Amino acid sequence: MLALIIKMTIKTLTIFFIWIILKPLTSYSNGGPVDISHFRKTGNIRLLRKADVSLLKENLTIKVIGDYTEIEVEYQLKNNGNQQQIQYGFPVDAYETDWHYGDPGWPIFEGDNQFVEHFRVLANGQDIKVTNWVIDSIYSAQSTNLNEALYNSPKQYTILRKWYSTTIDFTKGETKELKVLYKIKNTMRDKMPGFCFIHRFTDRHFTYDLSPSSNWGDGIVREFTLKIDLTDIASIGAGYSVTGIDNLKNTNNLYSYNMTEYNLNKSDRIDIHYNNSHIKLSEFIITQELPKDIIKSVKSSSNQSTVKNLLDNSHITTWTGKPGDWIEIEFQRNQRKNGKGYISPAGILVLNGDYSSKENFDKSGKMKNVKVIVNDSIAFNTEPWEGGNGKRIIKLDKPVFREVNEKYIPGLAIIIADGDGLGWYRSDGNYKIRIEILTVDGNARKEVTLSELYFVGQ
Repeated sequence: MLALIIKMTIKTLTIFFIWIILKPLTSYSNGGPVDISHFRKTGNIRLLRKADVSLLKENLTIKVIGDYTEIEVEYQLKNNGNQQQIQYGFPVDAYETDWHYGDPGWPIFEGDNQFVEHFRVLANGQDIKVTNWVIDSIYSAQSTNLNEALYNSPKQYTILRKWYSTTIDFTKGETKELKVLYKIKNTMRDKMPGFCFIHRFTDRHFTYDLSPSSNWGDGIVREFTLKIDLTDIASIGAGYSVTGIDNLKNTNNLYSYNMTEYNLNKSDRIDIHYNNSHIKLSEFIITQELPKDIIKSVKSSSNQSTVKNLLDNSHITTWTGKPGDWIEIEFQRNQRKNGKGYISPAGILVLNGDYSSKENFDKSGKMKNVKVIVNDSIAFNTEPWEGGNGKRIIKLDKPVFREVNEKYIPGLAIIIADGDGLGWYRSDGNYKIRIEILTVDGNARKEVTLSELYFVGQ
């Protein structure tokens, strides 16, 4: 009995000491997914039971807004037979991925992982009842936009299908108008690596399958019209690609296509792939940026008169330095509103380059390797780094320039330090962070120009 008590005591103490060690890290660290959609594709109208029906017209409109796609499709259907009841289905497919993506406790098509925001069907202008059900293991497919290469080799994943179905009564020879409207969350895999604070955002992907099922007549649409509206994502500088339909006409990011006697049997799918990471990161920075009043002072080893430009919320004003120069920010004691602990940075980002114009950006030098020192200790960083002789050199991602609305400029910032690199060394009192420039890229004089620093945390 005594041995058992001693054993349990040792186990309890071990867990306690592990908790004490990890607590400073996890205060600002919550590794794992921050937003997920396992969506693979959605599809055109399907006959769930064989029937002699012709598809006279189809007007398909696809509009991408932020992380979502709105679909509105109008069908003109003609019953070629006697009076009959016809069942139509609209499939939505999703990956059932392994633990890297499946995240136990987040079942597909449920809760936060529902990703179909609404689904309506109207017949001759009147809402009609829609039922739905999920079928397991429809087929297998290689993942799209799940970043699987970062963790394991590409593989085939099981696909689940959720059917949205409706039933319509047709009299002999009757023609009806059917309208389907729904909003879907595009494929994404946003995440936050362990012991980090700053979210990482992936590309977005939307796929619409045009092919009919085998129960569908001859698969010929007498009049087919397609409109793809990408004005929203284009207006905020999101790069995109559209594939699957040849000879699309593009007018200011509004795509259109018209065809008579369009053969659905010979079509594949419409794929829209885009990157709005800078929009998402900008929103994150804006909501998580620390208040300026916790900054006690900012100084630099050169151009001290302009170093304040790095904290003035303007990408037009800049600071210039060279290898060996440093910027040091001292923070003052500032308690959180909830009274639990003190506000301190959990991440540092920088507009690396002169963002006042594309021309200035191209000419300006950018930081390539830096060293971050927190309270006289060299900070560890989970981003790519090169170590040697006990020193840790942070290798920065390459910055990019986009013509975007000022609101989204922060989203072009790149990470200098994140999570445990700052949280491990933070204290409950005043402390300071020094960023030392080691190497510069893109300028013959080895000068670097910085437009803005961002400190995020809670």
